[in-house]
Amino acid sequence: MQKQKQRYRREIAIREIDKPSVDDLDNEIEWICQCLGLSEREDDLAADIFKELLHATKEREGISTKEIKEKKHVTQGAVVYHLNIFMSSGVVIKQGRRYFLRSSSLDETIEELEQDLLRRMRKMRELAKEIDEKLRTEGY
Repeated sequence: MQKQKQRYRREIAIREIDKPSVDDLDNEIEWICQCLGLSEREDDLAADIFKELLHATKEREGISTKEIKEKKHVTQGAVVYHLNIFMSSGVVIKQGRRYFLRSSSLDETIEELEQDLLRRMRKMRELAKEIDEKLRTEGY
């Protein structure tokens, strides 16, 4: 029997990047995006879309791809591409036609990501212990 493929695969990247030395909101948001693997460099479209999501979340109204497209003057395909990456990383959720941060604030969203990572690491450690035990007893 063949295993069913998961529809969405969660991928969370945590990159170690030096925090910006300039105390500037845009730089700090871009840094968070880079650390989470959501954007590659400063002034990236992904970071701009993420900033729009932050503003929409602050207002608790979410944002549509059309609204982002019109504000950033990019194609809707480009917006959808980045939003799909945000969703696959667990940072963003979609409700109807609107996109929101996963939680009501950036801090809470990152805290939930941290809990996801810790849960996954615990599961991996449990399995690693089982593997170590099997290797000891079975003489692999």
